Amino acid sequence: MDPHKFRRQVFFCHGFDRRGPRFFHLWQKREARRYVARFGGDGRVGERDGDTWSIRSDDAETNFTFCDWSDLVSERFGQSVLGLSMDAFRIGWTALRQGFFGKVMRRDWSLGLWLLWGFLPFLLSLILSVILLISKPLLILLMPAIFPLLHWLALRFDGRLGMGYIMHIAWAARRMALRDDARIENFVARYAARIEAAGPADEVLIVGHSIGAALAVRLAAAVERPVTVLTLGQSIPLVSLQKEAEYIRRDMAGLAGWIDVSARKDMLGFLAFDPSDGRAACMTVNLKRAFGERTVKALKWKGFAMHFLFFNANLRAAPWDWIGILTQPVTLQKRLAGARRRDGRGERRLLF
Repeated sequence: MDPHKFRRQVFFCHGFDRRGPRFFHLWQKREARRYVARFGGDGRVGERDGDTWSIRSDDAETNFTFCDWSDLVSERFGQSVLGLSMDAFRIGWTALRQGFFGKVMRRDWSLGLWLLWGFLPFLLSLILSVILLISKPLLILLMPAIFPLLHWLALRFDGRLGMGYIMHIAWAARRMALRDDARIENFVARYAARIEAAGPADEVLIVGHSIGAALAVRLAAAVERPVTVLTLGQSIPLVSLQKEAEYIRRDMAGLAGWIDVSARKDMLGFLAFDPSDGRAACMTVNLKRAFGERTVKALKWKGFAMHFLFFNANLRAAPWDWIGILTQPVTLQKRLAGARRRDGRGERRLLF
């Protein structure tokens, strides 16, 4: 072991994505090759051992752990359409009663519209039930069949509509807020133990993307060793805006060393939203500057691809540089020290 080499431990909580560590490992290999071809230097992604692999350069070594939680949702969504639809209906009804859509819309209207689109089967079923109740009261008995049918149609065309993806995220956010799923608690305990047991490092990063940012916050609050938390395109408010999620609001308020990165073009993440009310350092990424205007323009109507653009190799030098973060011998805090920050408009300004 070279005592002079910079050593980093990264624990990555992905957004909802069932492709798993194998896909992300291959993606990172490809992007590292592109990065080296464009900027020179060195960046070798090693072979995968389960959910871990290494990224080495001449003067830095990163041990990368993919904290896979996709099975927490996939198992549930493998059940019958009727059972899944009833879950979706309960989540939609709870969100409506809590004024959740309005809360999100006031904070980020584009994300609010996207969520409403995902709950379209639920909203249509409510509208139909009101119409039937007024015009043909006896037909209200058909509603237990109408909503599962609408939901099945949405899932049937999920590749084009994206509604099923939204329902996966909504179900996960509800389970996290209620804290009633033992698998989530086991996930936090398992990876918290691995963070504590990880070898000495110059930097320990807990990274959370999209809804996985809520799990990253949970992990950071569960460990004793000093860590830096990085949230990317985060959708933490999908959890923390729920009344029952007091524990995660408390966890966030106690975090130190938190950097939140968002992008104006990313419609699936909350822009410069600081749930810690001033504790997190919020910055925004200029995607055109980092990845090129042509790339961003091509993804204009591809929300999911834009949401994952953070992890591509930069086309030109910019403050945000994912491959550089993994391969260069400098801490994230120092790398982003000169980057322009935004004031996060804290969660306390939204009514619960």
